[in-house]
Amino acid sequence: GDKLIAAGSNGITTIRLPIVWETIQPSLYGGLNTRYLAHALEFLDKAQLQDMKVVIDLHNYGRYQNKLIGSQDVPARAFKDVWQRLAGAFSRHSAVYGYGLMNEPHDTGGLWHTVAQSGVDGVRSVDTNRPIYVGGDSWSNSQRWPVVNPTPFVTDPYNRIVYEAHLY
Repeated sequence: GDKLIAAGSNGITTIRLPIVWETIQPSLYGGLNTRYLAHALEFLDKAQLQDMKVVIDLHNYGRYQNKLIGSQDVPARAFKDVWQRLAGAFSRHSAVYGYGLMNEPHDTGGLWHTVAQSGVDGVRSVDTNRPIYVGGDSWSNSQRWPVVNPTPFVTDPYNRIVYEAHLY
């Protein structure tokens, strides 16, 4: 609560809420953890009281239980499933501004672009309105972006994709 008040008073109006996939969905294709979900919804309620918007951000670096998303252990369809469930759980909350598919995926061996499309498809099966933030492979690094992510790699029938690049 206090951090939200401080952020809002400094002119910040949109923040990210990092979600850990293994915690919100302890088993692939399983239901969402109701306790973790309740905490996230409480956070959204507090953000709303401060007139702040929130981007729900899956914060796993392209992994689930340290296994690469898009591999046999964690198929791309599991990523679609979790995003379908997350969008279903959060899409009715007015504080949700958008969805961050994955924070800084890296070393995916070329799998990320297909995986990202699966995530977009999962969100869009539930929420057709909010923007989807899509990081690039190689830690979303803006310097490496032209080589690792040379062309747009996801499609959205609602044209609400925002590519997200980082530079440190």
